[in-house]
Order: sequence, then structure tokens, then C-alpha cells
Amino acid sequence: MSLDEILWSRLTYLVPLLLSLSVHEWAHAWSAMRLGDDTAARLGRLTMNPLAHIDALGTLLLPLLGVPFGWARPVPINPTRFRRNVSMRMAVLLTAAAGPLSNLGLAALCATLMGLAYRFSPMLLVAQPALAQLLQIGVFLNVVLALFNLLPIPPLDGSRIVDAL
Repeated sequence: MSLDEILWSRLTYLVPLLLSLSVHEWAHAWSAMRLGDDTAARLGRLTMNPLAHIDALGTLLLPLLGVPFGWARPVPINPTRFRRNVSMRMAVLLTAAAGPLSNLGLAALCATLMGLAYRFSPMLLVAQPALAQLLQIGVFLNVVLALFNLLPIPPLDGSRIVDAL
């Protein structure tokens, strides 16, 4: 494998990873905001812009070195700021679950786009192998991120979900 091919494969992986991590962290911030906590919004983290969520090591360096996973800067929440009509435990659970659910939604979107392309334009993904590869990576990566984040190990989302239960 040439250096160009290695660089291309890692960049092809990095694009869906940036999207997936950004949507994951945005989902945490959005759900916290809907529940009354504006901490992430005040810190500029209620955005899907990857620049707001990048962790230099986990988001850029490791994936570019070929490590098949990554992470983003966690979105801060302040449970004391949640609305009083929702229990703090339920609000923490909902906020924690929003990230993995967003990854499953992205995986479903990528799979749906692949299915539609194969159904209505079968040659599109054959003619555009980079698009096919991005969608395939999008499905696989988001399912893995969702399942990994559900592990009940701190600081993963699964540990906050288990704590809330």
C-alpha cells in the first residue's frame, strides 16, 4: 500500500469520525438545553461544528495514525440547572442516552442512503466508490460508537445511564 493510499484511507475514516463525534456531542448539549441546562450553549458547545468538539489527540492524531477509534471533548452539563419538572436522575439519563442514540440515527441515515442509492440508482455507488466507502464507514463507525459508549465504564455514557437507573 502506497503512502497516498494510506493517507486517503485515514482521511476517508476521519471525515465520518468528525461528523459522528460532533453530532454525538451536539446531541448531549441539545438534550441538556431542552431539559433546562444551558451550560454547553453558554460555552459554545451547542453546535455541530467539529472545531468546538475536537480533542487534538483523540479526534485527530490517533485516527490519522491509524488507531481505529477516537473521542471528542465531552460536553459539560450541570444537573442542578435542569428544570424542576424532570427528576435530576431522569434528566442525566436522557442527556447521556442522547449521544449513543444520535450515533444510531446517523448509522440508520447512512444505511438508508445506501439502500436508496442501490434501489434507485444501482450504478451510483459503483461509479462513486468513495461515496460508497464513506457511507459504509458511517454505518459501521456509528454502530460501534453507540455500542462502545453504552458500556457502563466511566466516563462513557453507559456509566451515567446505569448511575441514573
